[in-house]
Amino acid sequence: MQAVVFALHTIAASRAAAVLHGLYPQARVRVDGSANAVVVVASPRDLDAMRKEKTCERTA
Repeated sequence: MQAVVFALHTIAASRAAAVLHGLYPQARVRVDGSANAVVVVASPRDLDAMRKEKTCERTA
């Protein structure tokens, strides 16, 4: 398991956390509302998948 912080710019951290939890129920997802970020603890494979989702959303 690894921890990563995703800083968000176009979506509220609480919404992103809900989506991530729905897609990756085994991941631990916490919201940092003051930084509009989510802190995720998950497997390296899941984190890689989350990064790809983030990239797709930004370019769409």
